[in-house]
Amino acid sequence: MQRAIFIILFFSLSISAQNKRPLDHSDYDQWQKIEDQQISRSGNIVSYTVKAQEGDGVLEIYDSKASEKKIIKRGTKSKISFNENFVAAIIKAPYHTIRAEKKEGKKKLKLTQDSLKVWDIKKEKIIFEIPRVKEFLFPEEADNSLAFRKIPAKENKDEEEKAKTFELGVINLSNSKTIDLKHVSDYAFDKTGEYLYVIRQGADSIVKSGVYSLNLNDFKYSIIDTLAVHYKKLSVFDAKTISYISSKDSLDAENIKFNLNLLQKSKTVNITSYGLKKGWIISEYQKPEFSENGLRLFFGLQKERPLIEKDTLLEDEKAKVDVWHYKDGQLQSEQEADKKKIKEKSFLAVYHIKSKKIVQLADEDVDEIILDKKKNLLSVIGLSNKKYRIEKSFNFPWNKDLYSININNGLRRKVFEGIADKPKLSPFGNYATVFSRKDSSWYNIDLKKGKPYKLTSNTNKSRFYDEENDIPSPAEAYGKAYWSRDEKYLIINDRYDLWRIHPKNSRGKVNITDYFGFRNKIRFRYLEVEKEEEYIPENGIFVLHGFSETTKDEGIYLGDITKNNPWMKFEDEIRVSKVIKAKEANAHIFLQESFYESPNIYLAKTKHWTSTKLSDLNPQQKNFKWGSVDLISWKSYSNKPLEGLLYYPADFNPAKKYPMIIYFYEIYSDRKNKYYPPSPSRSIVNFSYLTSNDYLVFVPDIKYNIGQPGQDAFDAVMSGVEKVEEFQFVDSENMAIQGQSWGGYQVAYLVTQTNKFKCAMAGAPVSNMTSAYGGIRWKSGLSREFQYEKTQSRLGKDLWKGIDLYIDNSPLFMAPKVKTPLLMMHNDNDGAVPYYQGIEYFMALRRLGKPAWLLIYNDEEHNLKKRKNMKDLTVRMYQFFDHYLKNAPAPKWLIEGVPYIDKGKDYGYKLLE
Repeated sequence: MQRAIFIILFFSLSISAQNKRPLDHSDYDQWQKIEDQQISRSGNIVSYTVKAQEGDGVLEIYDSKASEKKIIKRGTKSKISFNENFVAAIIKAPYHTIRAEKKEGKKKLKLTQDSLKVWDIKKEKIIFEIPRVKEFLFPEEADNSLAFRKIPAKENKDEEEKAKTFELGVINLSNSKTIDLKHVSDYAFDKTGEYLYVIRQGADSIVKSGVYSLNLNDFKYSIIDTLAVHYKKLSVFDAKTISYISSKDSLDAENIKFNLNLLQKSKTVNITSYGLKKGWIISEYQKPEFSENGLRLFFGLQKERPLIEKDTLLEDEKAKVDVWHYKDGQLQSEQEADKKKIKEKSFLAVYHIKSKKIVQLADEDVDEIILDKKKNLLSVIGLSNKKYRIEKSFNFPWNKDLYSININNGLRRKVFEGIADKPKLSPFGNYATVFSRKDSSWYNIDLKKGKPYKLTSNTNKSRFYDEENDIPSPAEAYGKAYWSRDEKYLIINDRYDLWRIHPKNSRGKVNITDYFGFRNKIRFRYLEVEKEEEYIPENGIFVLHGFSETTKDEGIYLGDITKNNPWMKFEDEIRVSKVIKAKEANAHIFLQESFYESPNIYLAKTKHWTSTKLSDLNPQQKNFKWGSVDLISWKSYSNKPLEGLLYYPADFNPAKKYPMIIYFYEIYSDRKNKYYPPSPSRSIVNFSYLTSNDYLVFVPDIKYNIGQPGQDAFDAVMSGVEKVEEFQFVDSENMAIQGQSWGGYQVAYLVTQTNKFKCAMAGAPVSNMTSAYGGIRWKSGLSREFQYEKTQSRLGKDLWKGIDLYIDNSPLFMAPKVKTPLLMMHNDNDGAVPYYQGIEYFMALRRLGKPAWLLIYNDEEHNLKKRKNMKDLTVRMYQFFDHYLKNAPAPKWLIEGVPYIDKGKDYGYKLLE
């Protein structure tokens, strides 16, 4: 059977590959992707940006009624107005113009700037073109106006530092009148577009700091409040109800105190005057938010900071020291990484507008509050990690205690201890649903009574926990729980199917997919297709994503919760993502892709999900050799069933032998239908590039036991390699391995266990688990201990109880066994894996005289961010593989290195004959 597949592949692919050329590094810039996709309320208008990797993109606007598409060059960040009369977009400055101006040395504000265009859908023309625009906004439920923030023509450092103000333009789209407002620091429309509210920070004697309103019909400008010095955090409920914070303190004051203000029916009230708990002040960092019914105003509080007496020391006389204390809830490194977050940490409170009562919901003991988006609740959820903070360094999952908090009086009750997953609040705040990893079950908690109801139990046909979990921590749930709007039932996932469950009765649960998923090994997941939707639709019709574990193909399914009959709408060799529903119509947009087809946007407008392809990205692909992919299976050395992906060269010939690169991380076979656009590498090989250039690529899945991650990687990878070596077209003498991060560690380990590979490349590898264990993840400031004991490294013990495990799984201690030429990348700003891990391994290999190279990209992170560095890595990585696997000439850097004095001048790419 396998031989027949190869013969078919050979004849079909060899014909299609004629007159096509392989990809090279100059081709990457042509490839595009879709961003900012959105669909209008009625589903008639779709807009999306086609973004180039490097260069100018376009905005495409599709009118489904007229079946017409409008293309706007360099358009991005588009928005469709509420009544679908207009589409507005930022127009990026031309890429090559900016590049030329930067080469001339022009300063930032002197460069050609982005602009704004407004497209009138009915008139089918551009009606406004406005230069130097940073952002824009339509009213939420109106088409009458548009506000836009202008980019200044020159810098005003003092003003920017003190007030961060800008010039705001406003257009009346009905009559084309415009107005400009200077010194604006915040702005917001009311939903219906009657008024625009702005905060202005005074810069001269004419414009006073304050809150103002602009009538959008006649542009009449009114003062709301100019009695304070400083204003922030504007929030608008409706045309006559707004909130903001203000302070009469000088901007230079050390501890500025703010008041919370409510404007309602032309009357402004200082809410702070109703009293806060002693020692608490209004947070200047949290924006006030109204409940959907307008009866509550939520805002942030902070503990008042004591004034610190100024010293008389000179700056160079002050000690600079971090004091690490063993009882600190957060490590000093965490506190440093979270400095801004800690400074701006706010504790939620609510003002009940009718009763004029302030209720503090959060404090230092219970510091996290969960609300729904409408905030019309009876109770809220409070979470506290206070007693678990120290163990966060070495334990996982990170636990919290759950509290029920009465929103009217702030009374709280602890109702569940030690939960790791985020609970889901019911629509009216009567319940909190949570998955407990302790017994792998779902619970529903009655927040009034504090009583938990167990909703699920695990059987052979239905398991609600990840049964493939292979880390030494309790398994997580499959998916999330979803509530019906009326709180009558929940929807919960097992591995394959969906269940409708009564909030208090686990025996009343119904398998609404009728075990279709279980029988066909299809994983169903409910899709949240509306941006503002938190609950299951009232009509019972819902959209499911289905993933076949057998074929790795995906599809969209529609179902009716009340009839237990999901029915497939389409399924093919595809991957489906980013499904978005029109708010008021049965219309959806989504992205569809495969290894052979770039992700394109589709529109489905009928209840039978008949779709129309709207975009046609990357048509240039037809000019290049493009590979193919197949799913293969085998048994590991320990008799575990495994799967992997084998990618074939574009003009595959089963009678020919091909060099092969083996890439791995953990589980990759689920990505069989993922498209890989040719692009410079952030850290790993590109399958499309390699298959276009006569390489086989093998990607084996790896499954783990506890305590032996290195051996398990060897077991899976080497057994998989033996499987594909059965195919005569695999050149066993010319194979290489490559991986990044956890994959980089596994590469570093494998070259100590086998000499089978001609060369290897490892990105950001851990090489010494004994030193890495006590290290810090510098981006987050977290200890690395929990990773080794409880998560990806899977050792299951601390360093002292499992010292043998740490040494046995550390490549560094087996460096004398390495014979494989090894290229490494480890960057000096890596916030995930300390880059001394790469240095330790390199220094060991260098000391032992082993062929090894280390690329350190300066000021770069775990994976490369800067395109110039990505391009450099890509050239070096493929030169390395081509030299060892295809006998291509070696580049100068590989043979002679690059002296520091030549850094940035001679990159050493030249091939040495």
